[in-house]
Order: sequence, then C-alpha cells, then structure tokens
Amino acid sequence: MSNYDVIAMGAGHNSLTTCAYLAKAGKKVLLLERHGYAGGGVATQQILTPVYHHDLHSSVHIMIQANPMITKFETYLPNTA
Repeated sequence: MSNYDVIAMGAGHNSLTTCAYLAKAGKKVLLLERHGYAGGGVATQQILTPVYHHDLHSSVHIMIQANPMITKFETYLPNTA
C-alpha cells in the first residue's frame, strides 16, 4: 500500500470526484469498491431485464448538473462583490 499517496474506500460520486482531482493534482490514488460497479447511490443498473435501467438509490442527482459549480467547476469563481 505504500505505492499510493491516497487510498479511498467506496466508489460513490463523492469519492470518484475527489479521487479524480487528486489524480489530476499528481497524486497516486487507489480507489476500492465492494460492488462490481462504480457510482454508489447514483448508479444505474439493468436489474430485471437487459432493456430496462433502474436508479438504485437516488433519482434526483441528475438535477445537480444545472448547478454552475458543477457545469463550470474548472473556471468557477464565486461572486465576491
């Protein structure tokens, strides 16, 4: 484990985002997840039939995409005036 700067447990959307920024900053990151898929509560899976997709937990996380903190995160500066 000494080959990594950061070890994160759980591949939910918060961990994925955090690990992405740590990796972008040059850190060597190991992300561990107990399930066979990433995304945690915002993952969509085909459970019953191959045609239908189901939100496993939250169905409203998609609304966060309208937030300017998310859509323009790299260049977002809050209004301090």
